[in-house]
Amino acid sequence: ALELGSGAVGLSGFALASLLHHRKTIEMNQQQQHDNANANPHQVILTDNDFDILTQLELNLEQNSAHFQRNVTVKVQRLDWGEDLINHSIFQGNQEKINLVIGSELVYSNDTATACASCVKTLLERYPELVVFIVQITDRPGWDLFLSQLRQQDGMDVVERQ
Repeated sequence: ALELGSGAVGLSGFALASLLHHRKTIEMNQQQQHDNANANPHQVILTDNDFDILTQLELNLEQNSAHFQRNVTVKVQRLDWGEDLINHSIFQGNQEKINLVIGSELVYSNDTATACASCVKTLLERYPELVVFIVQITDRPGWDLFLSQLRQQDGMDVVERQ
């Protein structure tokens, strides 16, 4: 899983990591295959593009990793939506396919709308079965532009709920 725009706190990503940890623990207890269940832990990648924010995010990871470290690998990486994502280090040597992208309050201008939509499109090209969940206040500038850019993508199903 990949969290876009984690911010200094990374709340959504840490919540997902905790959920995956508890899910994996339940599966292990039900299957009683402790050794095999830990062989492929889930992975959550927390991202942002600001170096100061990434430093704080790393500190938060150090302070909270005990809550999920056995069953979930959490990494912090820089990701700028305007960069060439095809060759980004997130995809280099990443054995686990990214199947889920999450984000919260990512769009707040036309520039962030265009950059975020481009990032999501690139991720979907690489991982066609990808599921994307974005929680957003819908009256923010750029949100309608973001949705319209995603809807232009062939094969894209955009579902908006309020």
